[in-house]
Amino acid sequence: ARWSARNAAQGLDIWALLDELRRSAAHPLAPLLAVPAIVAGSIVVAPITGMIALCALLFSPWVASATAIAGTLAATVINYGIGTRLGRVVESRAPAALTARMHELGSNADAWSMAGLRLIPIAPFTVVNLLAGAARVRLRDFLLGTLIGIGPGIVLICLSVDRARAALSGEPVFDPWIIGAIAAAGIAVVMFRYWQQKRR
Repeated sequence: ARWSARNAAQGLDIWALLDELRRSAAHPLAPLLAVPAIVAGSIVVAPITGMIALCALLFSPWVASATAIAGTLAATVINYGIGTRLGRVVESRAPAALTARMHELGSNADAWSMAGLRLIPIAPFTVVNLLAGAARVRLRDFLLGTLIGIGPGIVLICLSVDRARAALSGEPVFDPWIIGAIAAAGIAVVMFRYWQQKRR
């Protein structure tokens, strides 16, 4: 049976609303609209994890993963560009230790160092992007590190949220491909964290 959460004051059926949103998100162009929405959210410092989870609720798990990764990388580029233009302003508002850390990374960082930074973040997603731009970290390494460090986690979030949604809405939960992908993404995250610790 479908679990229904109702707002007592407005009689709002959350699952009916979600179904309506998912039907709208089924339009072929919907993922293309979601990418700039993630960019806009990052500019106002919306939590990146929340935006990824929202993608997982609206789209199929594979489309959600691709959309969230594309949106995350696009937001990284835009925030980085803002940081390069407003470097002094950004650094004046950030903790001195954080700014010094980014400058230290900027002088000798590679993609793997950036991936470690993403996996164990030292500040919110947008702030890290802005400071990376201000510190003139190489954009190519920063983008690649973002993909390596965040990509498996995005897939893990999207697939896990999709299975949780299926369970709460009464849909079949077991899908061998999705369960296998969740396990693979989880193992990738754990192994990369272990490798980063050993690398230190």
